[in-house]
Amino acid sequence: MNVAKASREFNEGLRNIERAVIEGVLRKCGSNIGVSHDLTWHPGDFDVPPETIVLRVRKAGRKIDQTFDRVEVEDSWDRVDRSDTRTKIEEMVEAACR
Repeated sequence: MNVAKASREFNEGLRNIERAVIEGVLRKCGSNIGVSHDLTWHPGDFDVPPETIVLRVRKAGRKIDQTFDRVEVEDSWDRVDRSDTRTKIEEMVEAACR
């Protein structure tokens, strides 16, 4: 896969994962959340996708972190289908709604 395609798929996958977390918390908790990337990387598009990325959810003074690897993020470019990725999202949602 060329770098441009990998970068595009990574960015789209990351947006889909973020959206799934936000929608999950809204559905389960009935409230909105703030989502940001760990400060290891700057928010925004990546020219070259990192091997892993930490997604951080802040809710009610708590921070919930989950690590996603590059391949699972890229695999989510169209929609979040992987069971391991869905499980991580559900864990984040559960933790945010406690």
